[in-house]
Amino acid sequence: MRRTLTALLLIGHLVALLSACAEGSGNSTRSPDYSGTAPRLAPGDLVVRVVDTAGSPVAGVGVTISDPAGNSGAATTDADGYVAFGSVRAGSVYVRAYAWGYQDGDGIRVEIAERRTTQGQVTLVPRNASTAAVLGTRAVSQSADGRTLVFETDIAVLDESGQPLLGLTDAMFELPAVECGWGLCVNDPDGLEIASWLPVTGAPETFGLVPASPRRPFAAGLLVDQGSIVTDSQADPHRVDAIVDFLQRFTGTNSIALAEFRERTSGSVLQTHGDFVNDGRSLLDPARGLGERVGGSSPVVPAVQEMLGIITSQPPVAPPTVVLISNTWLEPSDRLVLAAASRAASTPIVTISSYEAAAELAARTGGIFVRIEFPATYHTALRGLDSLLSGDLSFYRMRFSVATDNAAAFAPGNTLFTNVRITVGERDHVFVPVVLPF
Repeated sequence: MRRTLTALLLIGHLVALLSACAEGSGNSTRSPDYSGTAPRLAPGDLVVRVVDTAGSPVAGVGVTISDPAGNSGAATTDADGYVAFGSVRAGSVYVRAYAWGYQDGDGIRVEIAERRTTQGQVTLVPRNASTAAVLGTRAVSQSADGRTLVFETDIAVLDESGQPLLGLTDAMFELPAVECGWGLCVNDPDGLEIASWLPVTGAPETFGLVPASPRRPFAAGLLVDQGSIVTDSQADPHRVDAIVDFLQRFTGTNSIALAEFRERTSGSVLQTHGDFVNDGRSLLDPARGLGERVGGSSPVVPAVQEMLGIITSQPPVAPPTVVLISNTWLEPSDRLVLAAASRAASTPIVTISSYEAAAELAARTGGIFVRIEFPATYHTALRGLDSLLSGDLSFYRMRFSVATDNAAAFAPGNTLFTNVRITVGERDHVFVPVVLPF
């Protein structure tokens, strides 16, 4: 009976998917084009399921199909990992799937039968969820003509448990060349790109592991972006689960506060959840509901300004820090405004984000930037946050040299944008923005 019920459910699911494709209302992003000159055979239908290595369905995956004649189609998997293509030319079809946070697979070959439904399955391998945090970057020296700059940066590499990876060598770190002209190489104070740069070698000129320091006390104001950008980036439930896990483990002498922000019809954009506390478990109820309160725009600037104002008016006992969890892009003027507010409040801003703009904000305020490469890395970032804030983890200190044709590029007021590539596995790399304001 159980097998019969399972079979009926699967048949029903396939029928629904194929009906959606036939009506043009499914997840297809482009209808298959099979108008080539190959011998005409009666078409068939194709249903593909995408799963991970544990056998769990992967939703929102882009799936492409193509045949030897050059015909192709594309669609996106549903919540159960399924996608359907209707009226596919009979014969051999190559199927590939691509998803954020998974390694690119080799795809599979499927033989489409005439007038029948053919099924296929693609398995995706999750990427290593290691990430990196930039603790600080500074200029070391500059050539007499101003065209070559040596800078030093401190980078902590965190494994999936949030612990530092200690066995890396200098060969695993690289400063690759970038394609300039897109706005992020060397920018002037207005955020306009004024120069390009090239790495002198791309390899660290000096490299070493700096041991962990004794723990220092901190008071962290956790400020969470609740704008619709969260939905667009598919961050939840990873983001919420990571915050909840962090608060569950947060006990002791340090203190934490929780606030969130998003567009509101009236009143403050900031919603606070009490004062600084030593036990994060008292904040679990509002944290668990974060995913239910998402929508609208992300007014980052007024939210951070309000948070800094609260800290200034009611300073905690330990040195305060704002921890901004946001994937909203900040304009150059916004970064300067928030940097000035941070300095006025004597409160650095730690940013947990995907973007270079957030890395620049952290660099300008003396804060730490933690890289979010894909949703699962929220867990890594939050698991390592306590150690990052208290300073008790080891990190790598390295120097790189870059050269430019513009002798005025590395002048006060300008900003250098780079990315360090870190090899953490045979197929896994972390790219972390390293930004240096002059």
